[in-house]
Amino acid sequence: MSFANLSFWPTLFGLVAIAGALFALQRLRVRHRDLRVPTTMFWQEAVEEARARTLVERFRHLWAYLLVLVIAGAMWLAIADPETGSDGRVAHHVWIDASAGMAAGDRFAQACDAAAETVRSLPRGSTTVHVVGARASTVLMPGESVNLLARRLEGVRPVAAPSGVARHMRDTASDPDQLVHAWVFGGPPFSDAVRACWPENLSVERFPCAFEQLRGNRAFAALAVTEAASGQYDCCDLFVETRGPRPGPVFVRIDAGATTRLDPDAFDGGARYEWRDVPCSGGLLEARIDGADPVGFDDVAELRLPERRRIRVRVTAAVGPALRRALAADAAIELVAGAPWDVVVRQSDESLEGPSIAFGPIAEDDHTFVVVDGASIDSAERLITLLPELGLDQIDAMSLADAAARPISIGAEVGTGRSVRVWDELLTERFDFTRSRAFPLFVASSVRWLARESDWHEWIAAGEPAGFAATATTEDGHVHASFGASFVPGAAGAYRTDSDDAPFVAALLDTRSVLTADDVGGDVHASVPGAPADWSVVLAVVALLLLCVEWGLHRTGRMP
Repeated sequence: MSFANLSFWPTLFGLVAIAGALFALQRLRVRHRDLRVPTTMFWQEAVEEARARTLVERFRHLWAYLLVLVIAGAMWLAIADPETGSDGRVAHHVWIDASAGMAAGDRFAQACDAAAETVRSLPRGSTTVHVVGARASTVLMPGESVNLLARRLEGVRPVAAPSGVARHMRDTASDPDQLVHAWVFGGPPFSDAVRACWPENLSVERFPCAFEQLRGNRAFAALAVTEAASGQYDCCDLFVETRGPRPGPVFVRIDAGATTRLDPDAFDGGARYEWRDVPCSGGLLEARIDGADPVGFDDVAELRLPERRRIRVRVTAAVGPALRRALAADAAIELVAGAPWDVVVRQSDESLEGPSIAFGPIAEDDHTFVVVDGASIDSAERLITLLPELGLDQIDAMSLADAAARPISIGAEVGTGRSVRVWDELLTERFDFTRSRAFPLFVASSVRWLARESDWHEWIAAGEPAGFAATATTEDGHVHASFGASFVPGAAGAYRTDSDDAPFVAALLDTRSVLTADDVGGDVHASVPGAPADWSVVLAVVALLLLCVEWGLHRTGRMP
């Protein structure tokens, strides 16, 4: 047995204190009473009874003491609120799903009502109640009254997030020595793959709450941008996919500008849409499904477009024609004759400010390629990652080494700005470098690295790894950090990282939460156990009945 309001030792100490206090009260002298005696034969005894200077009397009324002790003890135990069936090795966790699919109709209200009914039947001292939307929140701690649950659920609503119950539920079973019994209300059914990952000390019972199926609902299943098939560097192609019945048009716009209608290419169960050559302006693209359906969260999806413009490159007259041809062939590069420029291609003895590719004689550098940057490349690991980033992993180092009669190598230097130094002789007929397939790749990659071309992401979906590590803040001020190598946005919406990068947007693309019908198949379902006895009420009733008995005995003179 355990106690909900007090632990074992305070409860025991209270009982001992009550017994001691009642024992002391039994021995205290009562106030004087007038005694009428029929004869002086008992005068001496009457004087002994009425001595004024006596504080205590001898203990005489054992049964009266025991009766009062039982009454007071029952009242104290009722305050401590004893519980049966609460084993310290067993923890009960009740999970209420607040994902996007729970916004349909009164699904969430049904889940809350069913959860409250189940909590009343579980041991209060070992039961915790959670609500899982964009993140997991604990709304009822062990030992707290279930009457607090309805008040704490006021104002809680489903959010535009995929179901995260399974992920958070596994975390509560991290202690193998403790059995965890989970009760799940709402959300999509658990797949076989998810259930296979549950630890052995976790048992799950799921209640679908007799939800209605999401009939007629359409949802975004994909929203992504890729490199433009036309080859335009400052444009991208948009791909959209929806799932659900009755495919219809999708309307898109950038930064609240003009709306563009996309007509579907329908397939069984959904439709696909394309928008070619979308300007990479860095704006916020919004896609919207026309018409009303049961869930509104999945009718709008947003994506932050990449920000791209052609890189302005200044080429000095001293640079050879082969390099000019490679630069002119790159759609990302705009050759300029004067300021301003983003990257300059020059000879090493020319002094032009800005990130540069500088060509100098072999005698000036021991290394064939020298990369200059800040402290970020002052390590062998970073230098290795720069090889593919600059396209240097594609060069034929053996043939170049034979022509130069010396090893081909790459070095790094720490400087205040970015630059790449290269042997000028590589551009001559002596080497076959300018005619190789690696040469235009090296030029294009180097220019992009020098211009600090920002990375952009084809898509970012709520509940899915974003592909980069970050500490991000949502619009409502909550901070989310990466657990592992990739950031996972909890819900759809805008996120701002701790760096100076532009905010990114996660879209709700989880069709499982908003299209899966909640039925009774595929999951574990159990009946709600019978409510445990409320011993605090039982003990209070017993104490009241015994008080009535004590009062009756006192009125009839059978008890002092």
